[in-house]
Amino acid sequence: MGFAVRLLGVAVLVLIAGTGCPRGRKISPPPVPGGPAADTVPPTFTGLSSATAVSPYAVELRWTAATDNATPSAQVVYAVYPGNPGLVLAALPAPLLTAPGAVRFLAGGLRGGTTFSFLVRARDAAGNTDGNSVVLTATTPSEPPPNWTAVAGLSGARRLATATLLADGRLLVTGGVSALAGDASTEIYDPATGTWTGTGALITGRYDHTATLLADGRLLAAGGYTGSAALTTCEVYSPAAGSWTATGALGSARTAHVAARLLDGRVLVAGGGATGAELYDPAAGTWTATGAPGTARSASTATRLPDGRVLLAGGSAGSPLASAELYDPAAGTWTATASLASARSSHAAALLPGGRVLVAGGSGASGLLASAEVWDPATGTWGPAGSLATARSRHTATGLPNGRVLVLAGGVPTADPTAEIYDPGAGAWTYGGALATARLEHAAALLPDGSLLAIGGSTGSSSLASVERLDLRGPTARAAAPPGTARSLAAVSPLPDGRVLVAGGQTGSGDVASAELYDPAAGTWTSTGALPSARSEATGTLLPDGRVLAVGGASGGTTLGGTALLYLPGPGSWTAAASPTIARHRHTATLLRSGRTLVAGGISVGGTTAYPVAAELYDATLATWTSGGSLQQGRAGATATLLSDGRVLMAGDDAGAGTFISAEIYDPSTNAWTATGALSTPRRRHSATRLATGLVLVAGGDNGGALSSCELYVPATGIWSTTGALATAREGHGAALLPDGRVFVAGGRDAFGPLSGTEIYDPATGTWAAGPSLPAATSDGTAVPLADGDVLVTGMVTGGTVSPASLLDEGRGFSDAWRPRIASVGGSTSYPATLAAGATNALGGVRLVGATEGGAGTARASACDAPILALAGPLGGISSSGGTGGPLLALPARAFASGTSLDFTPPSSGSLPPGFYLLRATSSGVPSEARVVRMP
Repeated sequence: MGFAVRLLGVAVLVLIAGTGCPRGRKISPPPVPGGPAADTVPPTFTGLSSATAVSPYAVELRWTAATDNATPSAQVVYAVYPGNPGLVLAALPAPLLTAPGAVRFLAGGLRGGTTFSFLVRARDAAGNTDGNSVVLTATTPSEPPPNWTAVAGLSGARRLATATLLADGRLLVTGGVSALAGDASTEIYDPATGTWTGTGALITGRYDHTATLLADGRLLAAGGYTGSAALTTCEVYSPAAGSWTATGALGSARTAHVAARLLDGRVLVAGGGATGAELYDPAAGTWTATGAPGTARSASTATRLPDGRVLLAGGSAGSPLASAELYDPAAGTWTATASLASARSSHAAALLPGGRVLVAGGSGASGLLASAEVWDPATGTWGPAGSLATARSRHTATGLPNGRVLVLAGGVPTADPTAEIYDPGAGAWTYGGALATARLEHAAALLPDGSLLAIGGSTGSSSLASVERLDLRGPTARAAAPPGTARSLAAVSPLPDGRVLVAGGQTGSGDVASAELYDPAAGTWTSTGALPSARSEATGTLLPDGRVLAVGGASGGTTLGGTALLYLPGPGSWTAAASPTIARHRHTATLLRSGRTLVAGGISVGGTTAYPVAAELYDATLATWTSGGSLQQGRAGATATLLSDGRVLMAGDDAGAGTFISAEIYDPSTNAWTATGALSTPRRRHSATRLATGLVLVAGGDNGGALSSCELYVPATGIWSTTGALATAREGHGAALLPDGRVFVAGGRDAFGPLSGTEIYDPATGTWAAGPSLPAATSDGTAVPLADGDVLVTGMVTGGTVSPASLLDEGRGFSDAWRPRIASVGGSTSYPATLAAGATNALGGVRLVGATEGGAGTARASACDAPILALAGPLGGISSSGGTGGPLLALPARAFASGTSLDFTPPSSGSLPPGFYLLRATSSGVPSEARVVRMP
C-alpha cells in the first residue's frame, strides 16, 4: 500500500514496507512461557548524520550503523520518516523501511526547490525501535524546465503503432496505419546511436494491435485491424533472427483490445470487440480461454498490479463505461471493483509507486475529459486525482523514474502538443512542456536512460514520422567527504569490494607515498598501507586476482627505478612485484583479454630524458615481464584504450618534440604496433573513452592551449571524425562512462586555472550538455564510476590548498524503495560473484521487472518494463589523463516474468579481459545498484 506525507503543503507519495514505531515503541511477540525472556532493549543509534539533496527529486540520507544487545548490526533495519521542516515527533507518519544493515537511503519522488525534513530510527529483530529525535533538513534544487528535442524520425509516417523495449535495450516499433491500411514494416531504435534501422516485416500488416514482450525476450503481436477486418492472427518476433513467425491464433478477432503479461509469463488478452478473455502460453504457442469479464469492452485500459492481478477500467460498449474489473490469474476469474466516477474510453492509465493506478482523460458521454482518478488497491475504490489543464483522448501516460506520470498530447479531432506531469504525492498536475508537433494516436516509450520518446502518431489529419525526446533528468554534483591528503596525478583503482584506492600523487609540497581508500557505502576515506616511496604519475591496474598492480612513477620529476608493486586489499599493504625492464612515468597500463597488463610509452630517465618505444607485458600468474612490441614512436602521457576486438588504441600526446597528431594500434595476436588514422587535431592531456557502440571519444586536451574540440575513432575503418565540441576548453580533466552510455567529463584546467564545470556527452546526438558545477575546482584528477551509479571525482586545485572530492548523481530522482535490487548472481549472495562465461547464469532479486508494462495495455501504452542488464568494465586501469570506458555490454535477460529472477548469458571466455566488472539491472528507467562480478 502507499501513504502520502504532507511536505510544505505538498504531499509526497512513499511506499510502505512496514508500520511505524515512533518514540521507542516496540512490536514484539509475547514471551513464550518457560522460554527465554523477550528482547525489550531498543538499539543504540545516534540518528541521521547527513541529508543531502542529490537531484531535484531525491535526497540521500546517511547514518552510522546502530548497535543492539541481540540483533547484529547487519540485521538492523531503519525506519525513515519524511516530513515538513516543522516535523512533530509525536505525530510521525508511517515509515519507509530500509534493507537490513543499510547506512544510507535515497528518498525519491520529491519536488524541486523544496525543503524537506527527515528522521531515521533503528529497529531490531524483536521490533524494538530507538527513540532518537535527530531531524535533518535538505532543500532540493530547482527542477529543470521540460525540454522536448527532435531526434531521428521513422522511415515512414505511422499512427496506432506499438513501441516495445527489447531486453537488449533497443526499441521495436511495429505496424500502425499507413495509407489507410495496416503497415507491415517494423523499425528498431538504438538509444546508443540515436538511429533507426529496419528489421523483419510483419507477416500481416496491422494496427490497433497489442505488442507484448515475452519473458524469453521475443515479442508477441496479437490481433489488430488490417484496415478492412479485425484479426485473429498473431506472430512472434525474434530479436536474434530479426524476423517474425506465425504463432497460435486468437479464438476471437480483436482490435483496440488490451494485453498484459502475467507474472507467470503468460499473456492475458481481453476486449476489443469480442466477449471473453484469452491466455497465451509462450512455450506452447497457443491460446486458451479464461474467465470472461463481466462487460465486453473496447478502448479500455489494463494495468498489471504488483500482486499479479490485472485491473481493467473503463472503455466502450457502444458508449463510454465507468465499470472496472479485476482479473485474478490464480483463479482465472474476474471480479467487479468500484466504478470510475466518470465513464471514459480511449483514456490512459499508469501504475503509481505503491500499487495505486492513475487514469486520466479520455472520451466521456459529453466529449473529451480533463478529469483524472486514482484507484487504491487497499480499498478497491477510486478517488479524485486533480484535473488536466487540457481535456484529451487517444493520448499516452508513462510512469517516470521519479515516480510521477507524464501524460502526452492526444486530442480528437485536433491534436494537442502539450504534456502534463502528475505528482502522486501532491495529487496535482504541472506543465510538462510542448512538442514541436501536436499529435495523437502516437506511441510514448520510456528508454533505459530515463528519457522518453514521442513516436509518430497523427495530427488529426495526417500521419507523422517525426520523433521527439524529453529528458527530465537533473544531474547534480555534491561534495563528498574530503580525502586526508589533497593530491593529483595519483594511481587510482576501484577494488573488488566497491572501494576506491588512491595512492601516491602530488600535493602542493611535492610527491607523497600515502594511500587512502574511499568507501562509497559509508561515504568515508580511511588510510591504508603507504607506497614504499613517494611518487606521482604511476599507474594502478586492478588485476584478475583482485590485487592492484602499480607501475613506475616519478619523484621530484625524476623517473623512479624500474619498480612495480602489488597492493593486497585484504591486509591493505604493498609488496614488491617483478620489476619491468624499463623505468617510466606518464605511461599507460591496459588490461588485455589475456589477463596480462600492457605497459607502454612514458618518460624514462637514464642519464638523459628518453621516450622509450619498447612496451612490456606483465603476467600476474607467472609474475614475469615480457616484450610488448615496439611503438611506432615514443610518446608520454598518451591515452590507451582497449577496443572491442581486443586491440589497444594509443593516441596523441608528445615526446618532447611537440604535440602528436598520430595514433597507433597494438594487436595482441601479433604482439606488434601499427599506425592507424591520425587525429584531426594534435593533442595531449586529453581523455579517451570507449563508448557502448565501440567507438572511442577523445575530448579536449592541450596543443599550446586548452582544446574544446573532440573526435571519434571508428575501429572498423581506423578513421577519426570530429564530433560536438566541449563548451569549455579543458585539459587534465577526468572522464567516465555513465551507466546510461553517456560520457561525463569533470574539472581540468584552461588558461585561467582549474575548472569546476562539468559536461555530459550524448553519443546519440553527438553533442555536449552542461553538467552541474563541482563544489571545488579540480584538475589532474580522475572520475571513477561507483556501484551505486554515482561518479567519484578526485583531484587537486593549484597549490593543494584543499582536498576536494565530489560525487555526480544522474538526477533521475528515483527512491531506493522502488529501485531494482540484485540479491544473488549465480546463486551467490557474496560479491564479487564469479560468472559462468558463455553459459546461463541465474540472477535473483526484487523489482527486476518495472511497472510500465500494462500501463494502458493498448497500442498507445508502450511496454518498457524489461530488465536491461549491462556489464561495465573491467574495473581499474584509470588514468589521470584518460577516461574509463567500455565495454558497456547489454546482456539480454530471459525468464524474467516474475520480476524476482531471470537468466542471462555473459560472453564466453576470451571475449573480455578476465577481471572485475559492474553488473547492473535497469527496469522502467530505474537502475539498480551494481554488483561487482568476476569474469574468469
